[in-house]
Amino acid sequence: MALLRLTGLDAFVYARGLTGRVDPVAEPALAQAIVAARRTVRAVLQAERAERLVEPFDPALYNHQASIGENILFGEAVGPAFAQGRLARHPYLRAVLEAEDLSRPLIEIGLAVARSTVEIFSDLPNDHPLFDAYSLFPAAERGYFEDLVVRQPGASGLRRGPAGQRDRERLIGLALRYSETRHRFGLIDALFEERLVAARRSFAGMLPPALAGAVEFHDPARVNPAAGLEENLLFGRISQGEAGAEARVRALVRRVLVEEGLEGSVYRLGLDSRVEPGAAGGASLGEGAIGPRERIGIDLARCLVRRPDIAVIAILLDERKPENFRERLAQLRAGRAGAGLIVCLPDAADLSTLPPFDAVIGVENNTVA
Repeated sequence: MALLRLTGLDAFVYARGLTGRVDPVAEPALAQAIVAARRTVRAVLQAERAERLVEPFDPALYNHQASIGENILFGEAVGPAFAQGRLARHPYLRAVLEAEDLSRPLIEIGLAVARSTVEIFSDLPNDHPLFDAYSLFPAAERGYFEDLVVRQPGASGLRRGPAGQRDRERLIGLALRYSETRHRFGLIDALFEERLVAARRSFAGMLPPALAGAVEFHDPARVNPAAGLEENLLFGRISQGEAGAEARVRALVRRVLVEEGLEGSVYRLGLDSRVEPGAAGGASLGEGAIGPRERIGIDLARCLVRRPDIAVIAILLDERKPENFRERLAQLRAGRAGAGLIVCLPDAADLSTLPPFDAVIGVENNTVA
């Protein structure tokens, strides 16, 4: 833990832990503790009159912080069967939508989403960050949906045959990713929400045994092994409509985790998370990817945890002005007390503000000055 703080990895590992998953079979005691902490979180939210900041999962109610597809599943997909990219193509879900008379309304919603998205982003290039952040389809599919919007005035005008079937699947897929709270196109009303909740009940009630393990449904009495730790603690979603909700809720969750003695488990889950060693930094980091700052921190922690006789540590060019430079340097020196430490400081470092070193060597143009 001291090394995580020293290397600046503590927040990174903690955030990874909140998305980590708990196996209730392998760790029954931890699973029970999380369910108990879930009740505590809800009680604290109520005591602080902040229930509105988290919309809980309720089997009988539509969750406005989740997409249409997430509301129908009311759980987490396990494996590829009901993964978001394949959901609209799955024959069982399509059968449920047909039985509930939802196929045509969802096609209409998908067409409206496509039309609005094409119009909103018409002046932006495919690589614009806003497109990735808010579009319901990737930039690679932009041409397809632009063509679809031009040639289809409504759901009744879709092509027949395999081509028309593909169009319907793609439009339903758009609709299943739609969230009124996030996208705000005004496409869902209270009556339609009730129809989607009815489809949720049909989906779960008629699920064939062969697909029983393809979805882990939300259950207030147990941990969902396919959901992250934070989602299990909240048993719901943080409201997107109120400024500062995420920061306030996470501070509250952290307080509960400390009081319940679970903070160490969060860090353990974070340390257990896998990373992609070849991932580059940037806004498009995928799950498991790490950026340059985290890679540097991991390299430094890997070195220090082995307690070498001499450690040589350089402040890199893009790290010349870290926020807590003096504090971290003081921690580093304290942690290396009695062992050798060589620190390469940038020219901008003011040695007069730091405790004296045993020796200082000045270098100019690669030569000892």
